[in-house]
Parts: sequence; C-alpha cells; structure tokens
Amino acid sequence: MSSRVEFSSFVNVAAFALVMAVASRASAQEPPPENVPPVDATPPPPPAPETVAPPPEIVPPVELPAAAEPPHLVQRPAYVTITDHGGAAITSNDGAYELRIRGVVQTDLRMFVNDEHKLTDQFLFRRARPYIEGKIANAVTFRLMPDFAEGKAVLYDAWFDVRACDALRFRVGKAKVPFGLERLVNDTAIIFGERAYPTTLSPNRDIGVEVHGDLFGGVLGYSVGVYNGVPDNALSDGDQDDSKEAVGRLEVGPFARTGVKALSGLRLGVAATRGEKTGTVASPYLTGYKTFGQNTFFSFLADATTGAPPANTTVAAGLHARETAQLYWPIGPLALLGEVVITDERVARAGRSSLLHNVAWNGTAAFVLTGEDETFDGPTPRHAFDADQGHFGAVELALRATELHVDGDSFPQYADPTKSARDAFEVAAGLNWYPLAQLKIVADFARTTFEGGASHTSRDAEQIFLLRTQLAF
Repeated sequence: MSSRVEFSSFVNVAAFALVMAVASRASAQEPPPENVPPVDATPPPPPAPETVAPPPEIVPPVELPAAAEPPHLVQRPAYVTITDHGGAAITSNDGAYELRIRGVVQTDLRMFVNDEHKLTDQFLFRRARPYIEGKIANAVTFRLMPDFAEGKAVLYDAWFDVRACDALRFRVGKAKVPFGLERLVNDTAIIFGERAYPTTLSPNRDIGVEVHGDLFGGVLGYSVGVYNGVPDNALSDGDQDDSKEAVGRLEVGPFARTGVKALSGLRLGVAATRGEKTGTVASPYLTGYKTFGQNTFFSFLADATTGAPPANTTVAAGLHARETAQLYWPIGPLALLGEVVITDERVARAGRSSLLHNVAWNGTAAFVLTGEDETFDGPTPRHAFDADQGHFGAVELALRATELHVDGDSFPQYADPTKSARDAFEVAAGLNWYPLAQLKIVADFARTTFEGGASHTSRDAEQIFLLRTQLAF
C-alpha cells in the first residue's frame, strides 16, 4: 500500500511541474503589461511653448564681372528729337542710326486776272508729301517720299546713299537728276510758287545710279550718273527702250575758303545730259511746256489734236542732249540766282525728222527785309512770330524774269502754230513771309506774254495772282 501511495505522490508532483512549466512558457511569450499610473496620480505638467528659430541670415551672392560684349552687340538707349526743319527723329545714343519723319503740305489759291473767265480760279493742293528719311551706321542715308496732291499718288523719291567719305558717295534709286540748279532747290525753299523756265527743259526725277561728292572742303562738288532717261520736266518709274542717259554736273565755290563773306557763298556750276530715245504713238517721249499758272502753252502734234492717222503723231527720234550754266550767290540778306539751259532734241513725224534747239533762261533776286541771311534752303526767321514781343518772323521780297524760246523749225511740221507759242516771257514779283521756321506764306504775281499760239496773232497774256500756305516739318 505504501508503494501505491508513493506512485500517486509522484504523479501529482509531475503534473504540478508540467502545469508550472506551461504557465511559465505562456508568460514569457506575452508582453509585459503597461505600467498604468494609479488614478490619483498627479497629471504631467503642460508642454513648454514651441520656440521658433530665427531665419537664417541671407548672404547676397557675389556678383562676378560680366564679360564685355562686342561693340556691335552693345545696346544703347535711343532718344527722340524735334527740330525746326528736320521733323521728328528717333536717334541712337551714339548718333549712328536715325529714322526721321517729315512732311510738307502746300495749299494754293490761283486767281487769273483779265482772262475773261477762260482760266479757272481755284483752291488746290500743290504738294502733299509725307516722307521718311534716315541713316544707318553713319554710312547709309535714305529717303522715301510719295506725293498725294492733285488727286493722285506718285512716288517722287526712293533712294539710298552709301558713303565711303565726303568725296565719294554712291546713290541708287529714284531721285532728282543732278542737272538743273533750281530743280535741286528743295520744294519747300523755292523762292517763287513755281520754278522758272530753265526747269521746264530739265529732267525732274529718274531711276538710276550716281556717284557724287565734295572735294577740297566743299570748294568743288561733282555728280556723275546713268539714268533711264526722261522727257523734259518729267519723272518716270521705268524705261521704254534699252538706251540710257548719262548725266554730269560740276559745281565750284572759288572763294568758299577765303573768309570773305561777300564772296564765300558764290557757287558756279555746269551740267549736261546726253542720251537717245525713240518714242511711240502710245508713248511719244515728249512733253508740253507750261506757264506759271500751270497752263500748257506749247505741245507737239498728236492724234488727239490733229485727228490724223497715228503716223502723224510727233515722237522722239534719237538724240536728246541738254547743257546748262548756273550761278547762285548769297550775300547776307541778298541772293542772286541765274541759270541758262539749252536742249537739242530730234523729233519725227510723218516720215520727216528734225533736230530742235530750245533755250530757256532765268534771273532771280531775293532780299530778306528783316535782315536774316539768305541760303540755298531759304531764310530762317531770327525770332518766331510774337506780336507781344514785337517779333514778326522773316519777310522776303523777290523779283524774277524768265523766258523760254522754242525752235522755229517746230512749226508747222511738229507743233500747231495756232495753239502753241514760239516764245514765253515772264516777269514776276513775290513777297514771302516766314512767321515760323515751319510755316511760309507766299504771295506772287506773274505776267507772261507770248509770241504765236493763236489763230491770227499772239496768245493773250497770262496774269496770275498766287497765294500759298506752306507747312513743312
């Protein structure tokens, strides 16, 4: 019995040891319980306020010197200028580039005296020309100028000049032909409302190339060019045959560098053109000649006037040559201008041809009553008009005599003697007022007498009063 008790005790001890081993293993696998404070524990103190750290100090970046740009890439500010005679200009800081905007408007009142209402009195625009001009890199100058007067649009100037030096410049495009002296005067600076008869025999504007320059400090000036060729007092935008016209002009100021004021402004010039042209019925390459009042006093026979077959229209048929001698002499407030033009032109009609010899001359004198100096561009008032200050601008008085003689061989083969005059002689007087440098008021009276040009006697004299208001900027 004692052995049964010992076995039972052994079993109980083993079971107890197994239970304790399992409990110990389970407690080792479970996480230990959190240490929860007792309910009456004192709460923790509130957290300290958050402190913001000051921003970091900003250190400016170190600027390194920029690499120098090539001179042609450096940008310079431009500036705007407005001058008395030069319009408004945008100019680069160094003056090498410029774009200039200019313009001229001329409004005329023409009134014919004792004409028995044969000629029309009227207001009209003689010129209305906005234009731009400028320079590029101090080496190229240019101009673009249209005209919108007389109810039509015509391109007058479209050229550019390339300057090598003062003695050598090249011009390409449509420009004034370097021939007639008064033609070379700016349209805003002509002394009378209309140019004299030598300009009638001179070319106006043409397309071509020209070399020109000034030598010896302006003592000598020259121009040599080749152009399409235009009829007298005409302009053109093209050519009608392969022939071209050569032009040359030479001008000298013999006393330009002497310092003698009375002589230093004297300029003497000669010029010539030479070419050959062949006209057609549709384009005869001939023009008529007009008076101060812009009325035609000479024209060649054409279909519209003769009613004849086309073969009876007078056309250009070969040589067209011009020669001129010129003088311009400003002496303080006095200016003298003289010019003679001679033309030789071959014409043909109805199987016959002749070389016609025409001559025109002009003598003009102008005097500034208010004392300003005369110049080729006209006087500039010393003071602008201001009645309160007793300033009245500049006042100029002018006198002129001019004549155009047509070759007698023109009649009756090439021109109708009952409609075209052989000779026109004009005398004119004018008073010009310049209240401002940009404003000019012109008052002219001109009387022109004729030889021929009527059925039985000479054509009636033309007498005209011209009043012009000119704004140029």
